[in-house]
Order: sequence, then C-alpha cells, then structure tokens
Amino acid sequence: MSEPTPSSIPQSLAEDVLVAASRWTLWRSLARGLAHSLANASQMLALTDPGPMAREEARERVSRAAAILGQFGRPAGAPTPTLLGEVLADLAELQALQSAFPSTVLPVGCPADLPPLGMPGGDLLHALLAIITNAKEACAPERAELALRVEATLDGVHIVLRDAGPGWSADALEHAFDTATQPRDGRLGTGLAAARVLLRRSGGDARVLAANAGVELRVPAWGRAGA
Repeated sequence: MSEPTPSSIPQSLAEDVLVAASRWTLWRSLARGLAHSLANASQMLALTDPGPMAREEARERVSRAAAILGQFGRPAGAPTPTLLGEVLADLAELQALQSAFPSTVLPVGCPADLPPLGMPGGDLLHALLAIITNAKEACAPERAELALRVEATLDGVHIVLRDAGPGWSADALEHAFDTATQPRDGRLGTGLAAARVLLRRSGGDARVLAANAGVELRVPAWGRAGA
C-alpha cells in the first residue's frame, strides 16, 4: 500500500493537521513558560517573606495563567460572540509566558466600542499568538519591539501587528503563508499559515502589509462571518 502524497491529501485535512500542529507547538512552549514562572515564584516565596497579600497575588497570577492556557489547548466549541477585549487580555498574559524569548511588553491600541466578533475566541487567540510568536522569532535573539493596533471597520475589525524586526525580503513576502518554505532566516514555521486558515474559516483573512514586517488580520463582526 503506497503512502499518500501531499497532493492526494484533502485540503481540509491538511489544514486541520496544520492548525493542530501549530496549537500544540504554542501550547507546549507556553506550558514550559508557565512551569518556569511557577518555579521562579516558588523560589522567591521560599527565599523571602513577602507577606500574605503578595503570596496570594502570586498564586492568583499563576492560577489565572494556567486557566487561560487550559482553555487555549481546547478546540473551539459552538460559535458564540467574541469580545476582543477579553481575548487581548488573555493574549497579554500568555505571550508573557514565552520564556524562550526576551520578555516584551505588548502595547495595544484598541477602541472601546468594538462590536462582538464572529470568530471563536480560542481561534482568535491562537491566530494572534501565532503571529506574535513569529515576530519574536524574527527578532531573536534581540527583544521584539511589538505594537498591536485595532481598527473598527464596517463589517468587523482590522488588527495590525508591527515589529521592529529585519523586515521581509521580496521572496519572503511572496511565500509568507507557504508552509513549505522557511523565510526569515529559517525561523518561520507554521504560525502564519495556521493563523490565516483559522481566520478564513470564520470569514476573515490575513495578509502581510509590506516589507515593514506588519501583519494585518481581518476579523468579521458577529453575524457577518462568511458574508
């Protein structure tokens, strides 16, 4: 019995595998970061006497990160309206767990009156974390200088991530979402491609803006997905 060739694998199955591989890779790196944070917190509490309030704050911080990580590792359930503010709050905490990269702050410019979105919150969190991880990989070993900007549109939101990395060559721009290539000095994995698959499943999309390393995600409003 011959092995299936890439061209004989249904596209939907290939996309499922791509998304699952990306989710697992991100989850594993975040779990390692959480373990690292827990070890540091335990060591700090053992060596110092910060008082009951500081101890409780440390426990709550670790517990919340663990809860978010547990939700991230689960497949999306039934579609429900997604509040972007909640997703961005979870994103800020999870990206801070990525101990494989120099710690970075994620400034976010986000209007207050955004509509609920028609993309599952877990999928949107996955897509955002994937493009942020890609940016960190591009900037490594230097600290990634990131900025996330959100703009409301007539049918949803545009989310733009910019970094101060080396930018994109013409060839890298052409193959940015191609899982068969490894542009950006061999550091790009499946993150961008998986992010675009997740967005397109909800009626959104992703694109690289230009050689300035900006990536734009288009996410439809609730009720507009697939429109």
